[in-house]
Amino acid sequence: MRIALTITLTIALLLLVVSPRLNTQVVQTPSGSLEFIGLKSWSAQQLWDSIYARYPDEGAHACMAVLREEFGFQDALVILYPEGDSMRWVALVSEEGDPNNPFVLERPPTSHPLDSTWRNLHDLFAEWRFLPQVASSSYPHHLKGMDETAWSVVNSWGQNLIPLGYEAEIAGIDSNMVKRVWRFWDELRSTEGRDQLLDILSNEGNDTARYMAAQALISFHDDMSVRQKLVEAFRDPNQNVGGNAAQVLELWNKHFHEPVDWSSSIPTFRRVLGGEASSHIMTVMTLIMDSGDRTLGLKLLQDNTEFVLAMLGSQTSEISQRAYEFLNAVSGQDFGMEGEDWREWIQETSSSRAVR
Repeated sequence: MRIALTITLTIALLLLVVSPRLNTQVVQTPSGSLEFIGLKSWSAQQLWDSIYARYPDEGAHACMAVLREEFGFQDALVILYPEGDSMRWVALVSEEGDPNNPFVLERPPTSHPLDSTWRNLHDLFAEWRFLPQVASSSYPHHLKGMDETAWSVVNSWGQNLIPLGYEAEIAGIDSNMVKRVWRFWDELRSTEGRDQLLDILSNEGNDTARYMAAQALISFHDDMSVRQKLVEAFRDPNQNVGGNAAQVLELWNKHFHEPVDWSSSIPTFRRVLGGEASSHIMTVMTLIMDSGDRTLGLKLLQDNTEFVLAMLGSQTSEISQRAYEFLNAVSGQDFGMEGEDWREWIQETSSSRAVR
């Protein structure tokens, strides 16, 4: 009994050492409040002042690119919650990862130019930057032969972006553009097409080709190997590739209710939930909650709770509620919004498993 107690206490102490507690901080910006979740070495005010000093004419929505490209953050996700005439922004940030075991992979060394079909479609995407999202959001309905519903999605897409001044960019996307994208994806719906896309996603050094391949894999919702490859694409050195992979996985999760075995994705999921890839944490939460696999959920949380608990403590109700729903779904427990109770229960559960 004394040995078991000693082991339990040792594990609990180790958890405190290796899992520094994170908190949330809110600052006021010209475009509304901005809450940072996941900061370690910066204070929110210090960070915002540094961003604003460089880009006084940009709003909080510019934080995502700036944090990655100029402040050296490993990842960042900025979410907008409109509130009347004002805006509320939340930035989920990953300051740094493990230099000895980086989450972001190296870019494949060999690069090839796009062929004319791919290049022409990419040029269309460059001109109409929301076109890929419009086409992919409607494509699952097209796959199921529900084109009338698909066109309804096309016509209503992006209403939440209009307050940000993107109305002209969204309204300019017409049905012929969407059909062109669908036709491109339809023509790749074969074993040969799948293998070509997976090879590009894993081995092509051309960022644009990988970005387009991740999205074109949307046709293969019933192929588990494709799902696994898309999860690994979260680690791609180009953020757009991982973003497309996450969007495809979420669309499948929404439209195709097939049982999925995520066990092979546990290492990547753990690192995302641990805060190394904050832009994908919402996607991973959704995939795990909808899987209904509590054993998997507890494996992901073991020694790995601090970023999720920081979200639970968010001053933004949509974020804290999301974290609570995730914790409740994967544990079967209900400790409300109190992070310490969740932390204690997860540590005790992890310790009892380790003692066994």
